[in-house]
Amino acid sequence: MRIHVTLCGYHDWKPCPPGTEITEADIKNLDVKQMSDDAWHMKVKIDRDTHFDFGPSEVNICQRMAALVAVGKSDRASRQEAVMRLCDETFPHHFGKAHVVKIEVHDDGPDVELYKAALAQAGVTDQAAIDAAVDAYDDEEDIEAFLNAVYVRKPKAKKAKVQP
Repeated sequence: MRIHVTLCGYHDWKPCPPGTEITEADIKNLDVKQMSDDAWHMKVKIDRDTHFDFGPSEVNICQRMAALVAVGKSDRASRQEAVMRLCDETFPHHFGKAHVVKIEVHDDGPDVELYKAALAQAGVTDQAAIDAAVDAYDDEEDIEAFLNAVYVRKPKAKKAKVQP
C-alpha cells in the first residue's frame, strides 16, 4: 500500500537553542522530540505546498488487526481502522491535520493468507473468530474515501462582515 498525501504545509524539526527548557507538556504535544543523536529538536511549521508518501506494509496492518482480535476487540479490527491508526502514529511527526489537502491510496488489496498467518501467530484459534475476522478483513473497503473523510479539513467559510 502507498498513501500519497497532498499538503499545504508541514512540520520541520530544528535543533532547540541552547538553554531551552523542555517540559513534559512540550513532549506530549509533540512540540519537541528527541532525535536519534539524543539532541532535542523543536517543531517548526512551514506553509508551502508539498506532499508526503507513506507505505504501511500489509504485514503490519495484519498484525495490528490480529492483535485486536486476540484481545477480544474485533469490533475495532477493520483494515480501514488499522491503516488509520498507522497514519495517526506517523502523520503528526510530519504535518498537522490542517495541512492535509487530499489523500490518494494505491492499494493492492487484502492478503487473506497473510492475515490468517497473523491470526495464528497472535494465538487466535477459534474457527468462528477466524472466519469472522477474515470476512471483516476481506471486505471491499474504500480506504481512500475513509482517510479523506477522517483527515481532510474543509476550509471554514469566512463570516461576512456586517456593515453598520
